[in-house]
Amino acid sequence: MADKEESQEICFVGKGSYADFVAKRRPDVTRPGEIVDAKGTVLGEHRGLVHHTVGQRRGLGIARSEPLYVLSLDQTRNRLVVGSKSAAQARSLGVEAVSMIDGSWPEDQFACQVVVRYRGAPANATVRLGPRGSGVATVLFSETGPISAPGQAAVFYLGDQVVGGGTITSVSRSAEPTRAVAASS
Repeated sequence: MADKEESQEICFVGKGSYADFVAKRRPDVTRPGEIVDAKGTVLGEHRGLVHHTVGQRRGLGIARSEPLYVLSLDQTRNRLVVGSKSAAQARSLGVEAVSMIDGSWPEDQFACQVVVRYRGAPANATVRLGPRGSGVATVLFSETGPISAPGQAAVFYLGDQVVGGGTITSVSRSAEPTRAVAASS
């Protein structure tokens, strides 16, 4: 099993593609629309929001001197918002369903490394846990954080030891003005 190729598919979709599965349930996300930068300048056209995810770099169909990343999917206006890598990187995260491996719930913030994507690079951060029993935390990156999106896991490490983690609920990006990150839903 160790030499089996890594799966990137969603098991409940069956024989069709993910896009086909979603299209049957949400035809609105299959309509083509504009690809815009953060200022709203039209850069191109997407073939349906269903084909894109936050943080995506490839398959946008736009040639630029520097790579573009998906910053957000504006479903209301059917727009794909893109920007530079630095604009896509997280400054802070709101995290829920947090659990600590040893069962503790430190009252004081603690420094650690946070990994977001499978095989992602650890990023130095400070974790501030919410009140005991809340299951929420705010992650503040010391420098540039990883490209992150709600729904992804955030795993807390001390060296090579996992100490805790949870599910990302909100992302404050490097290019956004400073604001507090909600740590609860």
